[in-house]
Amino acid sequence: MRTSFLFLLLGLIFLSCRHSVTLTKHIAAIDADSLRREELKVTIINDSVETRWIIEGKRSFWTPNEKHLKKIDSIVLDAIKTNYKNTYRHLKPDSLNEYYRQYVCFIDINGDSIVYINAACTIDIQMIIDKSNKVHRIRDDWQHHLLNVEDGGDCYWSVYINLTKNRYFRFSVNGIA
Repeated sequence: MRTSFLFLLLGLIFLSCRHSVTLTKHIAAIDADSLRREELKVTIINDSVETRWIIEGKRSFWTPNEKHLKKIDSIVLDAIKTNYKNTYRHLKPDSLNEYYRQYVCFIDINGDSIVYINAACTIDIQMIIDKSNKVHRIRDDWQHHLLNVEDGGDCYWSVYINLTKNRYFRFSVNGIA
């Protein structure tokens, strides 16, 4: 009887350890994805609530592959070079990879593949005070929520790209307050 109880106890411990390892692997995969986005400073946002003002009247989202991303980057570089001003402090033809970039990829009403890019040179940190008056510093979740910044100059810019037609439109750099 004692031996059976010991085997049962060891079996339960073994099963709980295996579940823990599986759960840990899953969490590590999520963290690795988040870290990769942070490392590349690029994220794809395909949440219709987050992007409703961008995709208004549009059909559906699509996910770019590596070939698409290279083409998008080349068009963005062209937009930066064409619109570059010597008064810019941050935005320069060679500074694209220094920006956190949010991509919203959708099909417009004409069937064209459109990419909206929202870019920021920094991600803000918010100060939150909880019920016990403890202050918490929380970084904006740029990986899942579109940043909406007023002013800030060339630290913040956006552009639309028509990937079907290989051209950009509506290149916009924030103003300075």
